[in-house]
Amino acid sequence: MTNFTRFNRRNLFKLGLGATTGLTGFAATAQERRQRPSDELSPQHEPRTMNLGGYSEATRGLDLARRHNPIIFWNETSLQLVALDHSIDAKDARAPGPCASARALGLVHIVMADAVAAAYTVDFEGLYVRGRAPIRAFPDVFVGGAAAWILEFIFGTPAHSQFIGSQRLRFLDSYEPAALPSWEAGLAFARNEAFTSRWDWTAIRRAILATPTPYVPRPRGHTVDPFNADQGFYGVQWAQVPTLDPRFGDIASYGPPEPPREHDREYLRDFEEVRQLGAYRADRATPAQIRSGLFWAYDGARLIGTPPRLYNQIVRQIAEDDGMSVAEMARLLALCNLAMADAGIVCWEAKYRYGVWRPVAGIRQSLRHPHNDWLPFGSPRTNPTQFALGKDTQFRATAQNLMGASENLLPEPASRALPYKLASFTPNFPAYPSGHATFGSACFDILKRVRAERQRTLVDPNRLNPSIDFVSDELNGVSIDNFSNRPRPYVPLSYSSIDQMIEDNNRSRVHLGVHWNFDCERGSDSGARVAERIYGNAYQRRAGDRPESDVAPRPFRSSSSRR
Repeated sequence: MTNFTRFNRRNLFKLGLGATTGLTGFAATAQERRQRPSDELSPQHEPRTMNLGGYSEATRGLDLARRHNPIIFWNETSLQLVALDHSIDAKDARAPGPCASARALGLVHIVMADAVAAAYTVDFEGLYVRGRAPIRAFPDVFVGGAAAWILEFIFGTPAHSQFIGSQRLRFLDSYEPAALPSWEAGLAFARNEAFTSRWDWTAIRRAILATPTPYVPRPRGHTVDPFNADQGFYGVQWAQVPTLDPRFGDIASYGPPEPPREHDREYLRDFEEVRQLGAYRADRATPAQIRSGLFWAYDGARLIGTPPRLYNQIVRQIAEDDGMSVAEMARLLALCNLAMADAGIVCWEAKYRYGVWRPVAGIRQSLRHPHNDWLPFGSPRTNPTQFALGKDTQFRATAQNLMGASENLLPEPASRALPYKLASFTPNFPAYPSGHATFGSACFDILKRVRAERQRTLVDPNRLNPSIDFVSDELNGVSIDNFSNRPRPYVPLSYSSIDQMIEDNNRSRVHLGVHWNFDCERGSDSGARVAERIYGNAYQRRAGDRPESDVAPRPFRSSSSRR
């Protein structure tokens, strides 16, 4: 008779680990979401792979193996928590909006990478905590314990804790009781002040939404969206939050140069472009452009969250396709999320230093060619009010409201299309540079650099497997469209290169009418500089193990260089 006894619910409750059901799998996989092509957003081919989020029947055979990869499991858990954080009452959100969610993900993945460096045989050292862990077995459980504890520390409300508890149960269910000391050692590892000192919720909340706000709109500068006039200003003091990379240096030096002025040729060209392509239901925007805008949106919507969540989903899928080990994934995701966290600080410092207005104000108030009736396609309020979690969901303001969406206090029947002001909004922070472009470039440039280290298996670190389909939770066949109030179709996209993804991510913001193109190009350049700095500072491979990267930073480009 075997002495192998799996953890069960009773054992877990005795151990105080908690276990709940529900809240798992915010999104089904592609097999569950598939719809036949039905409108202009539909792809010309059938879906081939699973959706980037969650586990379901289509992948249940791989579930056990993935649970034994603590990086995959707890990366997905952290992304689900970001989605949950944007689906509950705004006052309970613990990492709301792009800045805070990027920092939360950055800290979680630093803890996991440092734990991997402590428990596995690897060729890199931890960033904050170095040295070997006092365990001899179950390094994966050690890493899982560290991840679970830091997630509880960051989020920690009853709603978040319930989900973390259910994930503990799923993760530990296949392990024998002998793994418990490794789990407890992981919990102790994450309690290190080197980690916990990087998450001061009071300071983070104040940096996101200082009350009263110190920002005063400048003449012909950023101001509130006229269709969401009750919005405040997100992230005014985010530049005061310390970077996660302790050796980062002067954040302003990584930001973009001064933006073009209203009468400059570049500004006027980008003005006319977004006026035509980014207009609400513009007849000049092609289905592909609308598809791109929605695919990359992640503007804090319920059950979806923020851009760093999407970029994590994509990076993890590429890492799995590349066959990366636990250690390689831990290092890659730590570098990507560290870069995004600090890129957010660089970006928001520049945003409020320059105070550039959004197209919703700049086009309607143009001195040369005012268009008083112009409406941007806007950031989508995907999964409208009835999809909020908790009591009185029809009246619940979520984290998206902190990013500029007006509170919707008027329930809308599911069969009725939503009016413009309840369906769309322009984010409540200055345009220049683009947060999407800065986050995306920082993340994907790190991905190229790490892939360049794998010269034996990758001919071109920029090239992607053409058989991979990427699925955004904005276009997964389930998420509810912000205008039609019905599910959008299932639309996977494929990319031939990482650079193509960076470019499409940049252009998507012009197609939604929430950014000028120069916001995106300069933001992308800034993100690349951050990536170069982070890659040179953190989780460096030991001498002799790290080849020189052939991925050079992309030079500054003006709008005139785009195709």
